[in-house]
Amino acid sequence: MIRWTRRLGLAAAITLLAAPPSRAHTTGVSYSDIRVEGRTAELRLRINLRDLDFVDQLDLDRDRLISQEEVSRALPGHLPRLMDNYRIGSAEDEGRAELVYWRQGPGPGELECRVQYRFGDEIQRLQFTVTLPSLTDSGHWNLARVLHPGGLADLNFNLENPTASLEVGRGWRLRAGRMVGGLALGARQAATSLLPIGFVLGLLLTVPGPDGAVRVAGAFLAAQGLMVLLAVLVPIRLPASFLASATALSLAYIAAENLLVKETANRWAIGCCFGLLFGVDLASGLLAGVSQFSAWGFMGWILGLTCALALAAALIFLLNRACRTRSWHPWYVRLASGLLLGAGLAGFFLRVL
Repeated sequence: MIRWTRRLGLAAAITLLAAPPSRAHTTGVSYSDIRVEGRTAELRLRINLRDLDFVDQLDLDRDRLISQEEVSRALPGHLPRLMDNYRIGSAEDEGRAELVYWRQGPGPGELECRVQYRFGDEIQRLQFTVTLPSLTDSGHWNLARVLHPGGLADLNFNLENPTASLEVGRGWRLRAGRMVGGLALGARQAATSLLPIGFVLGLLLTVPGPDGAVRVAGAFLAAQGLMVLLAVLVPIRLPASFLASATALSLAYIAAENLLVKETANRWAIGCCFGLLFGVDLASGLLAGVSQFSAWGFMGWILGLTCALALAAALIFLLNRACRTRSWHPWYVRLASGLLLGAGLAGFFLRVL
């Protein structure tokens, strides 16, 4: 039987039993053991019955004692509410919770629940939402230990930290998933980075043949990739205001060279130099937006970024080559260069002023 007088002295216990019913929450701790395998995550939750806010409702005969019989009769109606405050999901869907068993013990005041969460696909990443303080008190802690194919992890949940995520996959599937995620992120970042695409456009506008285009674009992409790698590993940190104004000014520079010089013999060297600058800028954008990145995800990000910019360079070259046979091609080069010059100068002054 459970006396929810806690560990009071005998005199205090007698006084409390004679007094009207009242409750006071104190900081408590519950423990979770989670085993992840395949498409299931199995939870074993151990919590003190006296910490739950519905403990009064378990005392069916109101004698201030809770027997095992009363727990067996009254507790099942409250278990769904308990499970609603312990949710496990993956990146794709919410786990379907199924209560395997519950029991009172090993001590009379302890509750142990075993719940299985089933998923449609093999689990690679889990997301936990534990809001047990809403059933106990604001100071309640849940200490969780997760055993998964990738190893062992300890998670702590309380009122201020109710959520956590964890990579639980292993082998080539996990590495491939991280690389694909990084590849998509890199491609998306390249597609939304107008300055590098504009610079590649200006870089290739006056390059006549495919050999020159490959050499120029290749130098730019190789220098950028190298600097991205160094900027993340070293790491290299430059002020964001400086990078923004310098990349905008580089756009104005290549446009002015198209209008005034039109020399392409050393265009690959220009692409290489400015590729270093854009590499630092793109790496800074990644580090500012992503707090944690695995090695495989980082490799995928570089690959996605490089492939997206290489595709943009190929499309720009093909468009430029198709227009080169037209009589209005020189006007097209002047117009495009003028627009790039204006955009670069405007971006520079907006960031400086």
